Order: sequence, then structure tokens, then C-alpha cells
Amino acid sequence: MDSNSYILLLYFFLLLLYHGGEYILTRLVHGSAGLGSFLFSIPYLLAQLLSLLEFRFESAEFSEWKQTTLHWLWLPAILLCACGLGIRFIAMISAGRSFTHLLQNEKRPEHLLITSGIYAWSRHPGYLGWFIWAVSSQLLLANPVCLLLFAYWSWKYFDIRIRIEEKNLVLFFGEDYLNYKHRTPVRIPFIS
Repeated sequence: MDSNSYILLLYFFLLLLYHGGEYILTRLVHGSAGLGSFLFSIPYLLAQLLSLLEFRFESAEFSEWKQTTLHWLWLPAILLCACGLGIRFIAMISAGRSFTHLLQNEKRPEHLLITSGIYAWSRHPGYLGWFIWAVSSQLLLANPVCLLLFAYWSWKYFDIRIRIEEKNLVLFFGEDYLNYKHRTPVRIPFIS
């Protein structure tokens, strides 16, 4: 098996770890989980397909460059992916039933404002973890085009989502959320 095959195996293992972890943690925290807990969507699947196409194309057309780049990037990329997944999964566990995959328009009785632990370090550690994981996954594949696209698309998605979510959190928690927002950064670059 060549090094490209090993990298693809690592990549698929990380995908399995991410999606399996999301499902298992959702089931543990909320008592149930459906297919939506795997977090597949058409744009996400298309992005994954694009990343695999880029990897195969560059492996065929720029084989020497790809091999050299993969040799130097695979370990830092794996460590960054692990950090991203760790941050996300710790956020899910720390928030418990207050963590959901869907934006909430009404405050549920069990919805608490979590400001301790990892939430004292980042206002949206689940998003931060996903951002780090997604971008680092393209570093693992040494995909320069998808690295930039994943970084931009993820950033744009979270910039919009955080704005919407924080309007609701201000409605739910009022001054407590505003104080929390003032003292705790998001930590995704250029999102305040």
C-alpha cells in the first residue's frame, strides 16, 4: 500500500470518528439520536467529494509534490484534527442537553447558559472544534484548493450562524449572555 492510500485511510478514519462521535454523544446526552445526528447534508457531501477529487487529481498529476507535502504535513494535520475533534466533543459533553445541532428559536426548560469549562475559553467551542477539524482534514490530504475553500466556507457558515444564534441567546438569557459575550471570545478568526 502506498502512502496516499494510508493518508486516505486516516482521512476516512477521521470522518468515521467525527460522524460516529456526533451520533454517540447526541444519543448519550439527549437519550435518542436519528440519522440527522450524523450531520450529513448535500453541501457537506459535495465538499467531501470535491476534496477526494482534488486529492486524486493532484496525486496523479503532481505526484512528487504531493508525496513530499504529505510526508511533512500528515502528523501536524492529525494532531490538529484530534484537537478540533477534542474541542468539539468536550463542548458537547460540557453543555449536555443545552447542546443541540439545530438553532433554537425558543428557550427550552433544560436550556442553560454554560459559561464554565471550555465555554469559559470560547463562546462557541463546538463550532471552533469543527472549524479546526474541517480545515485540518484538508491539510492532512495536502489539498491546497480545498484547504482554502473549506476554511472560507466554514468561516462564512459560522459567521452567519453565530450571528443568528447569538440574537436568540440574548433573548433567552439577556444581560447574562451579553456579559458572557463581552468577556469570552469565539476564537474562530475574524468572528467576534
